[in-house]
Amino acid sequence: MKSPRGGRVAGDDLVDVERPIVVELNGTLPVPAAIALLRQHADVQFVEPDYVGSGAGRPSDPSYGLQWHHQKIQSEAAWDITTGSSDVIVAVLDTGLSTSAEFSGRVVSGGYDYVNNDTLPVDDHGHGTAVAGVAAANANNGTLVAGVNWGCRILPHKVLDAQNNGFYSRQTQAIYDATDAGAKVINFSIGGHSDSAAMQAGIDYAISRGVIFITISHNDGSGVVRFPGRLPQCITVGATERDDTRAAFSNYGPGIDLVAPGRDIYTVGSNGALQFWFGTSFAAPQVSAVAALIAGLNPSITQREMEPLLLASSQDGVGGSFDTPGRDQYFGYGRLNAKYALDLGSRRAAPAQPLNVSTRARVLAGDERAMIGGIIITGAHAKNTLIRAIGPSLSAAGVGGALQDPTLELFNSSRELVASNNNWRESQPQDIEATTIAPRDDRESAIVRILAPGSYTAVVRGKDGAAGVALVEAYDLQQTPNSKLANISTRAFVDTGENVVIGGFIVGAASNYVVRAIGPSLQNSGVAGALQNPTLELRDAEGNLFAENDDWGSDGSAPQVEAVGLKPQDPAESAMHRHLPGGNYTAIVRGSNDQTGVALVEVYNVP
Repeated sequence: MKSPRGGRVAGDDLVDVERPIVVELNGTLPVPAAIALLRQHADVQFVEPDYVGSGAGRPSDPSYGLQWHHQKIQSEAAWDITTGSSDVIVAVLDTGLSTSAEFSGRVVSGGYDYVNNDTLPVDDHGHGTAVAGVAAANANNGTLVAGVNWGCRILPHKVLDAQNNGFYSRQTQAIYDATDAGAKVINFSIGGHSDSAAMQAGIDYAISRGVIFITISHNDGSGVVRFPGRLPQCITVGATERDDTRAAFSNYGPGIDLVAPGRDIYTVGSNGALQFWFGTSFAAPQVSAVAALIAGLNPSITQREMEPLLLASSQDGVGGSFDTPGRDQYFGYGRLNAKYALDLGSRRAAPAQPLNVSTRARVLAGDERAMIGGIIITGAHAKNTLIRAIGPSLSAAGVGGALQDPTLELFNSSRELVASNNNWRESQPQDIEATTIAPRDDRESAIVRILAPGSYTAVVRGKDGAAGVALVEAYDLQQTPNSKLANISTRAFVDTGENVVIGGFIVGAASNYVVRAIGPSLQNSGVAGALQNPTLELRDAEGNLFAENDDWGSDGSAPQVEAVGLKPQDPAESAMHRHLPGGNYTAIVRGSNDQTGVALVEVYNVP
């Protein structure tokens, strides 16, 4: 007999019955007989064989090795999480679908030919079959290639003719019909030069009913994304080369959301043979297939949830100098990474309460007495983040002198303005409401952004130089082990009484934190009126004092603070290193003997 961790247990040792016990047979008794015998014991809750599991790994399809895009987007690692669900229908609106073993058992009834007005959406061009093959060709069937999603079902709607052209009216009707037929994902590898209110209404209809709508930037090599890809509600995909640079044919511009491999994509031809294609049309079905993988884990996921998930998990900065940090017009938020998306998407099946960090302080006129919040995002990929500036609604919480009209600006590490807002309903109201934590007062400010790893600064001022107490907050809307909202540091004016600086933060899983109160050393950065002797208190959710410090060297954790490289520059400044269980905490910075001045409160999540 072995313990669950593999160590042998002596016959007279106590056995840890809190975990399953592994019993090794010596071959005398067959497994079924041993199971039957053990089940007769009154103290045994369950018995089962030691089953064998395996990762999905590398498919055996003969031409899989030619499908370089799978390695680029890390399909195999994603397949270790899921290979897809038959509960998810992907509608392919294209030139139709040819009969092939690659789609055996996967095509649902209800497909339609809008070009010839019949129920046989046969592919007379090849484009639609190739697109469907990239997304969902059968794997491990001894034929041709493997799709990104092996389990979803396919609904083919033929909306393009033998020349790969089609009227908007047919495409629009197909969007409505695919939605009503239960499609969860619509792949729309189509685009035109003219806008259409009718098609936009169809897309909005689909999205409002839970459909994930994915389309392309198109292949003119221009800086104009074709319609409907330029609509903000669509997830729009461009194409990359083998080396992750932008494919020369791929359209670019502000409408692009992310990119995926689009050159020499091996897939299924309309004659059932292996073919390779290029174009954004073959980048989009990779994204559609990953979205369908995620939808199999989280069937209720919506476009508003799927889009930031896909964008936050894309790989940024891989395409050379044109692929700048964060969103850019050539790559959007980055290149699709199926593994990262599934890592994140598998956790969305049970969404966590958004984690946040916040600081409350008095905002005064002038740049040096504005409230300046610093945010650092670390890890492998971007985060979907909500930044808020709260003022008027503090009055309802009993805070006197609340700032009545806070404004908010967000800057990156290069001091470039990322976004600004005054009165949150004036921009992104739907995105902000979708977070379920929109500000309570319309005069308050909020910004939702997918932020690449790096440093950011949120600046809160009073409109027209007004003064008052405000709150700046940063919310991590998607917790994942691959990236962290690692710390917040807020610079503000420390007054007396209730108008001190109060930093709040939420700890998810128990972890180590360093909390600091910085004052005198701000003078070295040219900050006038720095607080000369800040004190620091750390309180729990009930308001109980957890720890306090004045002069960091006097704290018992000073060696740990120094060891992680966070030793304050001035001995009069405060700092503490603590292991904090999950929960809400508040860091309060005051001036010793009621001194006033500008101070910095910092919260670092450390190893």
